[in-house]
Formats: sequence, C-alpha cells, structure tokens
Amino acid sequence: MPPVVHDNCGKLLNPIGPTITSTNNAGGCEASRQYAWKYFDCEGNAHVWSTTYHFQYTADFFVYPDQVDYVACLDYAQPPVPPTIYDNCGQEIVASGPVVTEEISEEGCSGVRTFTYVYTDCGGHSHAWSLTYFADDNEPPAGNCPSGTADNVDVTDLACIEDVPCPEAYDFADKIDEMLGAGGIYDLCSGHDLVVTLDSWTALWECSDPDGDGQYTFGRTFYFSIADQCGNEMADLCSVTYSGKCQPITTFPAGHLGA
Repeated sequence: MPPVVHDNCGKLLNPIGPTITSTNNAGGCEASRQYAWKYFDCEGNAHVWSTTYHFQYTADFFVYPDQVDYVACLDYAQPPVPPTIYDNCGQEIVASGPVVTEEISEEGCSGVRTFTYVYTDCGGHSHAWSLTYFADDNEPPAGNCPSGTADNVDVTDLACIEDVPCPEAYDFADKIDEMLGAGGIYDLCSGHDLVVTLDSWTALWECSDPDGDGQYTFGRTFYFSIADQCGNEMADLCSVTYSGKCQPITTFPAGHLGA
C-alpha cells in the first residue's frame, strides 16, 4: 500500500494509481515489477512514490525417475511420450530429444535401447529423463500352417511316380514360398527371412486308395519346421504333399490273356 501523505496544510492527499511497470527476460526467470502512485496537491504540485520488486528464479525442479521396460521384440522399443514436467513457477518445461543409445546383438535378437530427454528451465537447471527397453526376441513366427489336407500344400499334377521328389536332392524352394504365403507366415519381430528346415517325410506310397474313393494315387508328404533367425520355432510342422493319380495293377484270371 502507498504511504499516507499530507500537504503543507495537513490535508490528506489521495494517491492515483498504481501504474504497474514490468520487465522480464524471455523465460520469465529474471524480472522486476514496479508499482507507482502519484500525489497531487491543490497547487498542482505532483510527486511520484513507487516500490519496485526484483526477483530471480533460483529454485530447482522435480523430474520423475527413469523407467525401464521389457519387450519381446526390439521393434517394439519405440520412442515414448516423455512426462510433462513443470518448473517451480508452474511453467511447463519443453523436453529436448530424444537421444537414442543402444547395444544390439549381432543377429538382432536381443539388445538394450534407451531414449533420453533433457529438461532445462529458464534458470539454467537441467535434468534428464530416460526410458530403457530390454529386448529379447522370444516370439515365434506368426501365421498358421496353410489349410488343406493335414495342414499342407498339395501338389496334384504329377504325371509319373518318378516326379515325386527325393528328400536328399530336391529343391523345395518354390513350394516353401507357396507354403509360407498360403499360411501368412512371417517373422514377427525383425522381418528377416525365415529358416525352413526339412524335418521328416512319409514313405513313398504307390497306387493306393487309402480313402476308398476309387481314385488311386501315389505320392509322399514332406514336413518342415519353421523358425526365425533367433531360433524361435512355430509349434506345428507344416507340410507339402506331392501326389498323382495312377491306375492300379490288374491281375487277370489264369488262362485269360486280357483284351
């Protein structure tokens, strides 16, 4: 409040004001504010009385503790939304960053990735906040063995039994691609090529009619294990069946030469 002032005749003068004048730097951390009142007497004499406050931001601010998270895939370690931090005057501090640091295994199956943000208030106080992901790829390939007979891809256009592939020498590349595509199978974590290994196969069957539908077939089924680059395998074996139609061997009665 302004002081009580009287003129030379003892009359109380009523101050006019206050007029407020403020100065501050860009961040509002160093500033001054002046309150000024003006006194007039009946002779027209005027005088100003003012009080000025000077302040400087000195208090530090609080930052939340760093965080950690555990993910199955390194691809899941994405930049977080940093926490909202305020200085001690209630002004939000805008974070800079993130700065990304990481240590990843050569095959990309495991690693550590850290996102760091820095908060600096207008008083020059600075603190970092980070989120660190620990990744360990334990996700098997996604997808399913393609639907069909016994979860397989069928090949039914063989003309001769000699066309049925031999496990030791045959190139299954085209049929493996067909099998993976039909089942929508892919590496969930890294997107790398899958590791497909021939696991087992059935014995070659010749001119049999196992389901009794009158259609004689020959062929063989091959079973494959499917894994990602980190050794995570699908639970099921997917298969490819090669088959063709054939005529059964006819046995004629004794003495009958046949037509």
